[in-house]
Amino acid sequence: MDGDGRIAVGDVPAPAVRQATLSLNFNGTGSATAVGGIAGADGVAAGNWNNLGGGLGSVDGDALILDSGEGASGVQLEWGANLDAGGGALSSDTHSQIASGDDGDLNLYEGYLYTTQGNTLGVDVSGLSALFDSYEVYVYLDADNRNSGRGESIIQVNAGGESRYVDDAQGNTFQGVYQEAAATDPAAATSGNYVRFTGLTDDLLELRLDAFSSGRATRPMISGIQIVGTVAGSGTTAPATTAQALLDTAALSPSGTIALPEEEITSRLFDDLSGGFSGLIGDTDAATADGWITDPSAQPAGGVIAW
Repeated sequence: MDGDGRIAVGDVPAPAVRQATLSLNFNGTGSATAVGGIAGADGVAAGNWNNLGGGLGSVDGDALILDSGEGASGVQLEWGANLDAGGGALSSDTHSQIASGDDGDLNLYEGYLYTTQGNTLGVDVSGLSALFDSYEVYVYLDADNRNSGRGESIIQVNAGGESRYVDDAQGNTFQGVYQEAAATDPAAATSGNYVRFTGLTDDLLELRLDAFSSGRATRPMISGIQIVGTVAGSGTTAPATTAQALLDTAALSPSGTIALPEEEITSRLFDDLSGGFSGLIGDTDAATADGWITDPSAQPAGGVIAW
């Protein structure tokens, strides 16, 4: 806005891109394993975790919530062993080396699911394109010593056609500090307690975990996941959003003029602006712009709104 209250169309801010997070905590229904507050890696820590059970399970999106508290309608979640071959139950366990309590991060790792060497642990999440334009996935994992190998205990995590490798050998225990394992080559696997996949757009997320190390003690396991995405359709300019931006700017000044877009005004934009200005300036006052306030068809492309 310049000194005389005139607003150029180019000054109208673009709609903000919104993000949302779906947080899933496996074997999280006990008092020591449920996440009741904020948890997650740096930059994506969130509340409203979905505390889930174990075995072979499935949950409809109407029973899941996002970090905002909104429902994850349209999403379908399934987990189990060997999902690509009919599915079987996973085992539940609690972490013997973690003392949980009121700390959401410790509780996240206290409970986990696992399967034995030679089986594949799977998590499928479908319907994601209704929620997100794109998303990234954080997979949290840390087995206690009895389900990890000595010296080396590499787990392969696959999602979106890519693999990450994490060395979860005995003694690698989460103590409140998140450490990403980013290796895409098993020979370069490092210790860590989560892996991350970015730039995903598939409607169906198929997450698969396998024991890469051959020792029987290495078992595929998972503590939880977070799916962090750009909300579908956010950041797209729509007439109502543009109208609201104009009205918000107008409310900051007692008088002035707004330059209208150099294109035909849609009826939705007209309705939003005329209704908004009526509420802004009062029913007894008048906003003028070549008569468009009473007849939107009379308003040519361009022009101004004055108040």
